[in-house]
Amino acid sequence: MSSTEDNKTLMDTSPPSQPNELNPEFTLVLIGDTNSIEIGPKNILLANDEQTHMQHLSPKLYDLCGRHISVINMLGQQNTENLLLNQGAHIFLLILPNSLDSSQHSAGVQWLEKAFGKESLSYLITVVTHDADAECESALRDLKANTGFDEKRYHTCTKSMTDVYEMTALLEKIDVMVSEMKPYCGSRGTLNKNDEQKHVDFKSNTEEGTDSSEFQQNQTGCPAEDEGKSSSNVKVKSDLLNEPGDVEHSKNDDSPVAKGAADEVTHENKDKVRKMPNSVKISEEIDKENPHQRVTETLLRLDLQDKHQQKLTSEDFLKIGPAMKKYHVTSEKELTNTFLHKLLMLDYRARYIPVKQEILGVSDSKPIQVCDSAEVEDIDDMDDFFSTGEDTKQTKETHLHQMDIQMAVFHCSDSFLKQNIVSKLSQCQYALPLLVPDPVTMDIECPLWTFRKITKSWKTTDIQTDSKIMKSMPICKAKTPMVSFLRLDSPSVSKSQLINMLINDRHNTFFHRHLQGSNKTRHLVDGMAEIAWYCPAGKCNDAFNDCVAFCNLHGDALLFEKQRDILIEKSSVNVVLVPTLEKGHKSRRVIEALWKCQKPLIILITDTDGGKDQKKQGRYKISLKDRSHSDITEELKTIIGHILYESHTSFHLESMAEVPGIRVDEDDPVCQKGKTAALEMMNLLKKIQDVTEIKSKFLPCQGQLWHEWSRIKKELYHLTGQIEIEKSKKENELMKIRQDQCKHSCSELIKLFTDNLLSLSSTERQYFLKWTQIFLDDHVTDDLSVILQNYDKKWSEVLALKKKHNKSDLFKSKQTELEQISTKLQSASFGLEHIFREMGQIYEAHKSQKKQERRDVDEAHQSQKKQECREMR
Repeated sequence: MSSTEDNKTLMDTSPPSQPNELNPEFTLVLIGDTNSIEIGPKNILLANDEQTHMQHLSPKLYDLCGRHISVINMLGQQNTENLLLNQGAHIFLLILPNSLDSSQHSAGVQWLEKAFGKESLSYLITVVTHDADAECESALRDLKANTGFDEKRYHTCTKSMTDVYEMTALLEKIDVMVSEMKPYCGSRGTLNKNDEQKHVDFKSNTEEGTDSSEFQQNQTGCPAEDEGKSSSNVKVKSDLLNEPGDVEHSKNDDSPVAKGAADEVTHENKDKVRKMPNSVKISEEIDKENPHQRVTETLLRLDLQDKHQQKLTSEDFLKIGPAMKKYHVTSEKELTNTFLHKLLMLDYRARYIPVKQEILGVSDSKPIQVCDSAEVEDIDDMDDFFSTGEDTKQTKETHLHQMDIQMAVFHCSDSFLKQNIVSKLSQCQYALPLLVPDPVTMDIECPLWTFRKITKSWKTTDIQTDSKIMKSMPICKAKTPMVSFLRLDSPSVSKSQLINMLINDRHNTFFHRHLQGSNKTRHLVDGMAEIAWYCPAGKCNDAFNDCVAFCNLHGDALLFEKQRDILIEKSSVNVVLVPTLEKGHKSRRVIEALWKCQKPLIILITDTDGGKDQKKQGRYKISLKDRSHSDITEELKTIIGHILYESHTSFHLESMAEVPGIRVDEDDPVCQKGKTAALEMMNLLKKIQDVTEIKSKFLPCQGQLWHEWSRIKKELYHLTGQIEIEKSKKENELMKIRQDQCKHSCSELIKLFTDNLLSLSSTERQYFLKWTQIFLDDHVTDDLSVILQNYDKKWSEVLALKKKHNKSDLFKSKQTELEQISTKLQSASFGLEHIFREMGQIYEAHKSQKKQERRDVDEAHQSQKKQECREMR
């Protein structure tokens, strides 16, 4: 076949309605049994069968998903004479009927391997078709018996292939496979026209009696070993030089055709090959302009593509299952489960999960290529080796950014799992999401609900009196100064790493670029603001004397104006990192606006000298060039501490609900309904001023009555004297207590609580319980803190007297006071668990009364029967 004829063949394979330069994302090569599919105008894959062996774009697939996907129909064909796989990645669909024979799948796999090479098996998906009212369980069982069958690459659909959901699911499985594997662009199917071919229909073995060996014998052999005589190879080499993407993938192709083409690349054509990665770079630039596509790919790699709408729940992970791998996972699809399981177990290594391939046979690993061509001169190899141009960069799929994993799970979780995730991140001393852009709509959300369960404790130090005060409160209620860190453009110093050294130089509170699992391609982090709190311990080496919030805006603040303005408004101190302060720099306008602002400003210049450092009142300019991180950190601690000691504005999380232009998750109607129901209960509790009287007023069944019942119950198992009499006496006392509990049960609080449980929907009920717990904890926190401080003080006095072996009346009085405070502390402890305990006591009391009534009825009935028996005698 001449070169002209080759070009004509290429033109024929393009759809007449599409421009020649339109390349498909990938090509579906359909192989298998013709009886397994009903070709018709409504068939999404094959609307007609006139284009056998022809590569054409599928209009119905484009209507379905908006993507250009080409299809080659080889159903029932073993002749690959005119087939040219010359562009894009290729996926092979082995389509079999539901009534398949166990050897039919093996025959198709062996034919594919012989026709297209062993590497083509990595891109094979088995599709079993069935009638509309049939099922495929038996077919799946038969396929599992075949060696090498992968259930993850198995799909079922109707023979008509008209169901949109079935075809969408198939495309999702194809996307998963394409994302995991290197695209297959081999040309093994291109054959010499002079080779002897046989055209045999691919029928089922039950109809034609064709076994796998006969099936293979009817296939054409591999391409001719002599590439110089093969006209098809001339075509392949032409494609390799004209298609940059194919050149890159053909380097890893072990087929003789690809190898021969690589060996025959001349010195004249090598310059063309060097320039090919520029097209890849252009593709990357286009990809940067489509953030939605990048987010979709990230979710797909994590197997979360369907969880952005159908959210993950806590029930999906708080269940018994197989043990997780301790140190690493073997697939990116395992990262979601591994991350959440480690985080829920408070394993700080949840942010450092490596992915290591352990799959034998087919592997994602890309071996180092060694050029053994004798035609390429050593001087050219040396030029390549020392070349520093961008066109020599090799593109490869990077691993997922660890923060992308965290935020992907966050976005795909429901509100209750989000709250659990943030609570665990806080316990692991990690930064928490404060402003989160939606990956689809890019609307900014403040997840205030996720902070509700977090409580922080710290010790403040009064410098003048050197006194220390212990504070503990829900972080949503805490009013603290906030230091915001922003970067303009791309400074060389890591902003997140700098904040870590201010908070704790031995723990990476904020994830930064130098940590394991980081890379330059992060898709869900930029534009997000994270917050963390420095909580002093009341020691002499504390960096700050009071609790301080640190907020970090990820990404270039020049690109995220709304987030930048919010943080500047809410912060007490603004710290800005810039590479330079030159007049023509694009960050100049923002810095001038910050300079005019009344709030203190610290400018950190990273890449240039920046002139002399300036430290005026409220305005600081510091050059970081040629300075160590420890020196910078100490200077920043001094400056920030001085600013906060003089005066500062306070920040508290609940004020974020008042910021215009952002969405707060607590504004959801379902959440608000649960909150309203919980507030009704709190209004009832607030009528009692002393928190120590709440239990005795509203929870009588678990007060003195319950303690007395527990004491008698214990004595029932340590009987002395006349055992039967004592046992009967104790049981009567227990029954009397249960009767008293029934009389005092169902207080106004319990009635209101149970009414809400019965009237609210399932989700509203969950919010109601969460809000009740939050409000109860908040209601008693202040009183408990005072009682705890008194208890600590009194305990110290008792301990001091005890060390002196002082048994005087003073010691006894102090000990009595300590016991009284302990009783008061027990009475003041009031939460959701106490309400559930009260409901349990009410249930037990009424249940015991029903048993007694039933026993009395049975005894009366038996007595009556005995009397009747006596009369009958």
